[in-house]
Amino acid sequence: MRKVSKDNRSTRRTRSAIREALTEMLAVKPIGKITVQELIDRANICRTTFYAHYEDIYDLLGEVEDDILAEIRAGLEGLDQAPIRVDEQYPAIEAVVEVYARHENLIRLLNGPNGDPGFDARLQDTIYDVTRQLRMVKEGEAFDAERHRLYSCYVISGGISVLNRMLSANLPIDPSEAGRVLGAMAAAGERIFLDLDV
Repeated sequence: MRKVSKDNRSTRRTRSAIREALTEMLAVKPIGKITVQELIDRANICRTTFYAHYEDIYDLLGEVEDDILAEIRAGLEGLDQAPIRVDEQYPAIEAVVEVYARHENLIRLLNGPNGDPGFDARLQDTIYDVTRQLRMVKEGEAFDAERHRLYSCYVISGGISVLNRMLSANLPIDPSEAGRVLGAMAAAGERIFLDLDV
């Protein structure tokens, strides 16, 4: 993978133009049908410049997705000292919803028919991985991996499905309100799944 190592204003501007062109193209065309030529025409750059930054369209797509996942991971890892729940609010859920709200157009496209069918699974795996680590630290020996896995499948997949539905219906995402609703789902999941004998 060839990438420009300098991180200066010109490099950031070029990468931003390339990413913006990808976003515009995903709005009208499936990722598998977007060509480098179309992308560089839209970004108003030359082919050499594109290949100085990315190996191909999928390398670019991977970087865009990785940046969103890294932002979610950082937001969740920043909650290592926060309680899991505060008055039916879940700080971890709000952290994820805030990233969704910041990148709603891009996430809508990534999860849409022109995007990457694997992005949703990567998103859920990232959230599961970090929340599992947080719970292990906070619960210590009381942590039950199997119960947590069942609970996480319900809360994470359900929560992401609700957020994706909101995006596809062009509904506004208010992190506090969505966090409250998804927090109620999480509370129901705790009552059901964390009390199961598994």
